Amino acid sequence: MKLGKKRAAIVVTAVLLTGALALTLCMLRRPRDPAARRAEQILNKVRLPSKLELLLARLGLVRRRPYPYPTGFMGSHAESSEIVEDLARLGPPAIPVLIRAITDNDEDERVRMHAASALVEMGPQAAEATPALIQALKQRNEPVAKWAAQVLGEIGPAAKDAVPALIDALKGGDWEMRCCAAEALGRIGPGAKAAVPALIDVLKGGDWDVRYYAAGALGRIGPAAKAAVPALEEALKDKDGNVRYAAAAALARLGLPDRGLPVLIALLKGKSSILGKYAAMALGEIGAPAKAAIPALKEALEDREADVRYAATDALKKIQAAPAPTSAVAAPTSAIVAAARDQIGKTKIYDGSYVALKYPGGDVPIERGVCTDVVVRALRRSLKMDLQSLVHEDMKAAFRDYPRIWGLKKPDRNIDHRRVPNLRRYFERKGYSIGLTERKEDYRPGDVVTCTVPPNRPHMMIVSDRRAKDGTPLVIHNIGRGTKEEKRLFEFPLTGHYRIMTGGSNNGMDPGHQ
Repeated sequence: MKLGKKRAAIVVTAVLLTGALALTLCMLRRPRDPAARRAEQILNKVRLPSKLELLLARLGLVRRRPYPYPTGFMGSHAESSEIVEDLARLGPPAIPVLIRAITDNDEDERVRMHAASALVEMGPQAAEATPALIQALKQRNEPVAKWAAQVLGEIGPAAKDAVPALIDALKGGDWEMRCCAAEALGRIGPGAKAAVPALIDVLKGGDWDVRYYAAGALGRIGPAAKAAVPALEEALKDKDGNVRYAAAAALARLGLPDRGLPVLIALLKGKSSILGKYAAMALGEIGAPAKAAIPALKEALEDREADVRYAATDALKKIQAAPAPTSAVAAPTSAIVAAARDQIGKTKIYDGSYVALKYPGGDVPIERGVCTDVVVRALRRSLKMDLQSLVHEDMKAAFRDYPRIWGLKKPDRNIDHRRVPNLRRYFERKGYSIGLTERKEDYRPGDVVTCTVPPNRPHMMIVSDRRAKDGTPLVIHNIGRGTKEEKRLFEFPLTGHYRIMTGGSNNGMDPGHQ
């Protein structure tokens, strides 16, 4: 539909005004540091189109799109665009520009979102932004305060100086602000022990989601939160299943798994498949002390939802864990990591399209792929382990033992090995599965880990031989921007941990290459 002459003139005027604004911004915001100048240029890619859209909306020519609001953890809204990646790559010199973008009351919300996401991408490097973020928390502008809390939580233990300000935020503001504050305190961990009394108060009343985040935070703070045990036990009776789950999981982290065991078993048997899955995962994390849940977990193996069945299978293996055969040895991890790292800069696109592949040894073009392709390529190059043929042959032999999510009646060698649930089942059948923990030292280079990313997508990563400053292993994966090496091991709920073994039995290796 063509615009009339008058409307077209208005649009042209708006564009010219925006161009003039762009020039003004460039003159006013021209830092001396080259990296800071580059940060402003990158942010203008978001800022200027947004200001043009706002101007046209005020003229009644377009409808203003809503912006995402921070709730829960940053992973829910973290930008995966090249803009965020470019900003994060600039490192500490860009931090003042990013902080100004977050804390400026007149800044566009989309610009704040990109700036906050870039600080999260920087990881520990963003710790120097803590003082400015603390001041942002104290502002009356709640969107600014919420983004500040999000970033502080992602900085983690290094942001412990923000605990007093986060406690104040926990006591005031709307439910979203309290959720952000509680989640941030939990991510800071034991350093947030001063927040325990405030978290207990929140746990006793208010919105269910605030209670949920408060219970989770108390569990993450750990033994220093022992004073919360009575409140957590009371929360086991909460009318909301999410809160009951969080309280039971928190008690397990505090060394009292038996207190919440009946609740987790009840959730596993309940109607909610999401809560059933997370209850099974919590039971698996508890390990041997959760033996009373074995009958319920065995029943869950027949659940209509595949995610519940997988979680129950993992939990049973961890509760009934048997030592690995002594003849088996870990595969050469340095080769696995090197083969995964070699894909960085080559695989730049996340593309899950169905492709007809040659067999065996088939692959999509190296510049594209999904999370499983990182693992498939790394094992094929480092160990001569062709998951395409191995998974296909195993599925032919035991098709009933594999997930039936996609309605297939027979194996498909083009796609089966590129699906996370299938690789998980193959690794489990070969005895590669090991226990899930939150201890950094339990994750070795070359290990394969799986998790669930929002809204409910399975994801797979390879543990790197490099670590962040706080000791957390990096991971090599493709979550949407090509193959990257990042600190994201514990960002999402883990669902599986696998260590490729060779020797003893075949264990999935091509016999000709052992």
